[in-house]
Amino acid sequence: MRRAVTTVEVLTTYGWVVWLIVMVLAILYYFGVFESIAPKMQPCELPEEGDWLISHKALCEKMGIIFSENIIIEKGGELNLIGSNFVMNASSDGAARIEVKDGGKLVIDGSTLTNGDNKSAHYLLITNTGSTVFINGSRLQNVGYNGPELKIRGVFLAGRDVTFTNNILDGNYYGVVVKTTQGKIMKNIISNSFYGTYLDDASSNEIDGNEFKNNQIGLYASNSQYNDIINNKFEGNNASIFLSRSVNNTVEKNTINGSREFAIYLLSSGQNKIIGNSITWNADGVTLSGSNSNSIEENTIRGNTNFGLFLDTSNFNEIVANNVSNNSQGIKLSQSENNTIDDNYIGGNNDGLYLLSSNFNSMDRNEIMNNSNGAWFYYSSNNDLASSKIVNNTQGILISLSADNNVTGNSVSYSKINIIVSSSSNNTFYDNKLSSAEVYGIYVLNSSGNYFWKNTLTSNRDGLYFDSSKNDLKENTISGNLYNGVYMSNSNPKLMKNKILNNTQYGVVCDNSEPSFSGDEIKDNGNNCDGCPNCTG
Repeated sequence: MRRAVTTVEVLTTYGWVVWLIVMVLAILYYFGVFESIAPKMQPCELPEEGDWLISHKALCEKMGIIFSENIIIEKGGELNLIGSNFVMNASSDGAARIEVKDGGKLVIDGSTLTNGDNKSAHYLLITNTGSTVFINGSRLQNVGYNGPELKIRGVFLAGRDVTFTNNILDGNYYGVVVKTTQGKIMKNIISNSFYGTYLDDASSNEIDGNEFKNNQIGLYASNSQYNDIINNKFEGNNASIFLSRSVNNTVEKNTINGSREFAIYLLSSGQNKIIGNSITWNADGVTLSGSNSNSIEENTIRGNTNFGLFLDTSNFNEIVANNVSNNSQGIKLSQSENNTIDDNYIGGNNDGLYLLSSNFNSMDRNEIMNNSNGAWFYYSSNNDLASSKIVNNTQGILISLSADNNVTGNSVSYSKINIIVSSSSNNTFYDNKLSSAEVYGIYVLNSSGNYFWKNTLTSNRDGLYFDSSKNDLKENTISGNLYNGVYMSNSNPKLMKNKILNNTQYGVVCDNSEPSFSGDEIKDNGNNCDGCPNCTG
């Protein structure tokens, strides 16, 4: 009887054969034997007439080519333009195109592509969703025209693997249209287009180190998210960066100057970060319109003709640690709520910090200096202004036609008037230090129900002036002012436990006024009381 062959015996007998086959294959692979099996790159051979359909690997290297038809790179096809001059000699707009189908590949490196004899006839460059694109160090001129689809308006990048670097784009209708994910758009110079770069439903792309010059809009993003727009230079554009209905993008460390309209504009866009940009000498700096929950941090916003930063119907944004200086208006809010404005330098503007019909905003630890109006609330309520240094403005803080605001712990000095309250009610002024005003530490006109508590008013011309007002004044220290401590005209305030001391002329002056006093210390003034019934100084 024949004995059965065991598995161990098979492995012992034939295992060395398997090992030998593996080793031979590895050696052949190492020496590139299998490369001869893969399709080889074929030379550039254009058809004499009709479209050029590419389903193989084609190489056009150091060639001068004029072509009047379409070039279609099909699935599995690859076109390499290396160091070549390529003229797309279209007879009319869009009559000649380069198009990369899904699964095709386009490489343009160190080449020039332009239109032909008819300079007004622009050609097309279209890459579709499943294509691979590498365009580097090339000049692409006069691509795209004002047609009905985005893909015919400029260099259209929709591939799954897109690298677009070190190129010069000039005179395209749209410089480049990005409709891809994780593309690299880097170190390009894009000029003289309607849109320099247009992001359409694009995500997670790197827009890094580019120059945008003399475009209508440098960069426009629509319905795009998680893109990094960093280290770019925008100069001489009509407008520079426009985000529309776009979220979670980062705009960082860009240099933007000379925009004839705006530097950065967010429309209906949220959760974006605008960080560390230099925004100078534009018509408008940064605008948020209907845009919520964005972060605007550590930017230099200086020398813009109209405003530095404008929030219009925009809520829950954070404006932190910016330098907003020498603009017509520094930071302006209109119909905007629940924004945080902290740790900013706001200087040399006409209006430093201006709230118009804006409520429930928080403003802490800002330096507001050398403006015409430091902080101005107009028709605004329930805002908090706290712990800020407000120095050398013409008017320090203005509260006009506003109610229920809290002004707390601020240092206000060297203004013509440190605090003005006009036609306003139920505001609280607590623990502020008000000094060295040219005229008044506090001036209150036609206002009632406001509460002044534990403030210090020193070295002003007059400490506090009430005109036609009825308010509460409690536990304040009003001392060392050059004229009067408290002057009241047609006013009936309540004074409680205030220290009114060492004022040069009068401690308290009552002009057709009947204030009430309770526990106030009024002494050591030039004259303690003048015309005030029940004044015990």
